[in-house]
Amino acid sequence: MSEKKDKFCRFCGALLKPHWGFCTSCGQKIIGKPKVEEIPEVQKPKKERIEKTDLEEIEKIKREKQKTERERIEQEKIVKERQEKEIKEREEREKIKQEELKERIRIENLKNEINNFLDLIQFKESKTKSNLEKDIEKLKEYRTISFKESFSLRFINTIDSKISNINRFIEKSEIQEKKKILMEIGTKFKRLRIDELSEQSGIKDKEFLIEMILSMIDKLELYAEYIPRRKLVLFNIMANINEKKKLSDAIKD
Repeated sequence: MSEKKDKFCRFCGALLKPHWGFCTSCGQKIIGKPKVEEIPEVQKPKKERIEKTDLEEIEKIKREKQKTERERIEQEKIVKERQEKEIKEREEREKIKQEELKERIRIENLKNEINNFLDLIQFKESKTKSNLEKDIEKLKEYRTISFKESFSLRFINTIDSKISNINRFIEKSEIQEKKKILMEIGTKFKRLRIDELSEQSGIKDKEFLIEMILSMIDKLELYAEYIPRRKLVLFNIMANINEKKKLSDAIKD
């Protein structure tokens, strides 16, 4: 007995029965002998759809892998940038720290320099007036620096004190020098008017000259008489000579 084969519609591929005149699936009239096919053509699109779905899934997986890789690379980039930033910040902090250290050392060295100069001032008071004036200029320079560097007020006051001391010493030295000149004049001249005495002594301030003459007379440092009305000074030459000799002997002893 021969095996029966299934019959299918040549238009839509639907299964047909032998006695049908029309396809119940597509409605087409069955003309002639129905086409016998073991694998209907209509099943091919299904296979194609399956293959297409597989490709889409593969592409999807591929895109997800690519996305994951991009995210990984991006994350690595962010981590690297953060690490580089941290390194840079540490370097900047270290640089600032070193600069601050250098600045502290500079300030400390400057203070030591000024303090050393201040300590030496007391040993310099035997110097000439010119050198003492140079010391004052140096101290004034240090005073300006101290203000600029915001040194303590106590530190600045120490400098001011040294400046005042030197100025007093210079003034005292000048007065002593002027007194010596007046004493020398008193051993040579019997009388001099204030104008003449100013010219001889080099003391231009005549009011100051008169005050000095009167002070020396009062302290017995000069033997003389001042006549205000005539602005005349009368010197006791012999007494001044003896006083000058006493002073010289005292210095020798």
